[in-house]
Amino acid sequence: MKNLKHITIIILLAVGLVTSVEQAKSPSLLLQEGLYAEEMEGDLDNAIEIYQQIIADKSSDNRISAQAMYRLGMCYTKKRDEQRAKTAFQKLIAQFPD
Repeated sequence: MKNLKHITIIILLAVGLVTSVEQAKSPSLLLQEGLYAEEMEGDLDNAIEIYQQIIADKSSDNRISAQAMYRLGMCYTKKRDEQRAKTAFQKLIAQFPD
């Protein structure tokens, strides 16, 4: 019974570490994952989620956020969702005019 308790604690710690690593991904790493999902896997929905996560992260570098916003617009264009694509590109221009 004591061994079971130790094993359970070890498993919970391992899961906690994996979760922490997932949450600690840098915006640049997330951008790479988004690009991979979009371009290599063709998984536009996953790429959109990743790009939205980058955009929502206020600690993201402006260059990374701008790229994520552009890629978000491109994903919506590929999905033929013209309204969302237009909104993403307008937001990109408004927030990052340079």
